[in-house]
Amino acid sequence: MAPQPPSKDLNEALANIQTNFTDIQSQLAENTSIQSTLEAQNDHLHSTFTSILDQVALLTQTETKIPHMNQQSSPHSNHSNQQPSTTPSIRPPTLDLSFFDGTNPLDWLFQADRYFSFNQIPLDQRIPMVEFHMQGDALSWFKWLHNNHLLTN
Repeated sequence: MAPQPPSKDLNEALANIQTNFTDIQSQLAENTSIQSTLEAQNDHLHSTFTSILDQVALLTQTETKIPHMNQQSSPHSNHSNQQPSTTPSIRPPTLDLSFFDGTNPLDWLFQADRYFSFNQIPLDQRIPMVEFHMQGDALSWFKWLHNNHLLTN
């Protein structure tokens, strides 16, 4: 018996399979291209992130080596013991805490708090600094508290 010619339905099915196969190959090529782009972006982000981490580590190390901006050497200090700075010197703005004479205490306390925060003054050094920023009745009151051991913190 002679082979039968393929039916019309079989030819259509084969054509559909071929079309689908071509579409899948096209989609695969596009996905491969997208994957390459994503991998390149991922590599770039990874290197950027690594660079940022390195900079943060360097800043952290530098911060521990640089004395606080508010600590100034006295004119009688020995400069030969000081190590050269590894970072460029940035001059902080000059800020002065105003004198307190007893008027507007809440305003002065706010300014003093901001001054201490900005200059990163440790808590245990704040009251001794305040002593030098009082005058008039406020200074008299503070001296009385100090002399009577009524200042605890």
